[in-house]
Amino acid sequence: MISSGCCGCGNHSCDGCCSYSIKQLTLKLENVTNQLDNLTKEVAEIRASKVTTQVVPVPKHSHSISSLDFTAIPGSQTSVTVTRPSKLVAFVSYHSKAKPNTSVDITSALNGTVMTLGGYTDYPWPLGASLNINDFVNGASITEQVVQPGVYNYDIRARIRPANAGDSTSLANGFAALLVLIPL
Repeated sequence: MISSGCCGCGNHSCDGCCSYSIKQLTLKLENVTNQLDNLTKEVAEIRASKVTTQVVPVPKHSHSISSLDFTAIPGSQTSVTVTRPSKLVAFVSYHSKAKPNTSVDITSALNGTVMTLGGYTDYPWPLGASLNINDFVNGASITEQVVQPGVYNYDIRARIRPANAGDSTSLANGFAALLVLIPL
């Protein structure tokens, strides 16, 4: 605050209320406002640059896998909002009991398309992860995709690949996903 006779205008009888003092206060207020705007932008940039996570628990425990095509696991759907170019990494955990001579493949999908970067890549199973053991075995599928700003529909997908035409159903259980969004 400008005290009496000290506003800087040179007139010691103005009591700090002359147009010069008002102009100086206005300039200081504009400077403080600009600094606050800059700090607000910096905080927004810091928040936007943070890695974020989203957990996708699947409410139902046991799922029969019978489709030869990757099909969404019921209850695994969620929306992912992306505010800047990022890498989305999906970590899916589950356990499975495939019938003998069958394989249950697990992966992730965005907007109905299987995520193809990362994951189980050994021939002949290029996507997600595959279990072909007859006992319940824990499994994980790790996939990633570079995404642009927007809203994406995510889900966990599974398919069966039987060696024999009659082996058409196996179980996969305990699905959950951890989605990690890493700004680029």
